[in-house]
Amino acid sequence: MKTMIGDGTAVVLCDGVFGTTEGKTAHGLVRHTERYRVLAVIDRSLAGRDAGEVLDGSPAGVPSSSSPASRPARLPSMTARTR
Repeated sequence: MKTMIGDGTAVVLCDGVFGTTEGKTAHGLVRHTERYRVLAVIDRSLAGRDAGEVLDGSPAGVPSSSSPASRPARLPSMTARTR
């Protein structure tokens, strides 16, 4: 099975668990996905920090925010869309 590259964008919601072992799937999305472009991580405890720096000290260019409403200005509105 061939993996599709660049399949879409994602905002990772993992409030309170991103910087812990409970956030393993979110960690993988920030560090290793080729399928999605991760735009932000939503986690109140890490708001304002780069998600990569939280994981291992290396910036990933993925900002963290306390809520979808307080997302970084460079992100589009987070309203649901259908295709």
